[in-house]
Amino acid sequence: MPLFLKKDNKLLYQGNEYTITGLALKLLVEKRGWREDAAVAGPKYFTYQGNTLADLRNAQERGEGDE
Repeated sequence: MPLFLKKDNKLLYQGNEYTITGLALKLLVEKRGWREDAAVAGPKYFTYQGNTLADLRNAQERGEGDE
C-alpha cells in the first residue's frame, strides 16, 4: 500500500493525513473488524525491510545497526 511520510511525521494515505497509530487503527478496524476504541501501538503494525518499526526503534535505542 502506498504511504507517504510528511515533514510533520504524519502519513498521507488515500489523500488523508494520519499518525502511524491512527492509520494502524483505521486499517485494523476496516480490514480486521477491530473495535474503534481498541488500543493500538502503530509501529508494531508497519514494517521496513522486514522489521517492524517498533523493532527498528528498539534496536536503535540499544545502539544496534547503522554503525
